[in-house]
Amino acid sequence: MASDTSVFATWSSAFGRLVGAGILAAAALAPLRRLRPQSLLAPTLGLATVALLMAVAGTVAWLEPDLAVMTGPVPADGGRPELDAEPVLLATQALGAMSFAVAGTGFAIRAIRRPDALLRWLAVGSVLAAAARLNYFFYPSVFTEYVDIGDVFGLLFYLVVLIAAVSELESYWRRVAAVATLEERRRMARDLHDGLAQELTSVLRNLRGVDERSRYVQQARASAERAVAEARRAVAALGGDAAQPLDRALEQAVRQVAEREGTRVVLDVDPGADAPPRARDALVMIASEAITNAAPHGRAELVRVEVVEGRRLRLRIRDDGCGFRATTSARDSGHGLVGMRERAAEIQADLRLHSEPGKGTMVEVVL
Repeated sequence: MASDTSVFATWSSAFGRLVGAGILAAAALAPLRRLRPQSLLAPTLGLATVALLMAVAGTVAWLEPDLAVMTGPVPADGGRPELDAEPVLLATQALGAMSFAVAGTGFAIRAIRRPDALLRWLAVGSVLAAAARLNYFFYPSVFTEYVDIGDVFGLLFYLVVLIAAVSELESYWRRVAAVATLEERRRMARDLHDGLAQELTSVLRNLRGVDERSRYVQQARASAERAVAEARRAVAALGGDAAQPLDRALEQAVRQVAEREGTRVVLDVDPGADAPPRARDALVMIASEAITNAAPHGRAELVRVEVVEGRRLRLRIRDDGCGFRATTSARDSGHGLVGMRERAAEIQADLRLHSEPGKGTMVEVVL
């Protein structure tokens, strides 16, 4: 027996698959556009597709008495039959192969221009589907109970589409979690700014009005200044955009610190240099802390912040200040190196310090 498939199932599935291949090719060639939440384009296209498939089914049912089914004579010895198909059925396979080939080419070109895992998966799946349709054109076993290489290609196509769908859903939920995290960070930044940072600023303002001849007042004022600077850096880090690249995050942070400390900062970032959000925030905080130390403690007039992209990302902060002896054990507390070392350790980075009296200081962080 070559096939028990009915005439209606044979012809409706052939044209239905052709419609699907055409829609996939159109999706690969259509210009990209962002749909608004209230846009009716997506549901309109969905309803149009359903209406087209219903029209195909209705037409096939109306013409069913005049349609032939693909069958082949079964050899007397029970061997493989010589399957033959109607020219129209073969044409649907050829057009389907061309449509999938166009879709694969379109998705591949878009995947090169725009790094998107879904586009790559769809390109691979379209190539597999085109191979299946081409095999069915030369050996039309798709409408029989026989399993051929085209069925293998077809199964691989559906597996690839399933993987693409799962990957896209996983990516979607990651983006949802990132947005929720960003909103929580911004809420914490607002609370920190309106609460702790404002209170510390008030304390510092009051301390500046007290007699400066007292050593305890000077120490309290210095502590309050460091606390205010730390609170401002925390607000900037928490309220920043999670998708912001490293160069923009550094530019905003060092500009704010330079204006506050009254020093000049030169920023030099290699093109394309970037880091994951957690490492980026730590690098920004370390750079801000290094500039803050260089201005009041090192009396630096110029600070250079460099990011070098290589096998390992490197952040360097150099200043032209007075420097200090790096062998002294008290330098950590005096220059805030404890916090910088802890931040570097949290992102599994190495923090190196080079300083000599009269020759300035360099802080280097190597991811």
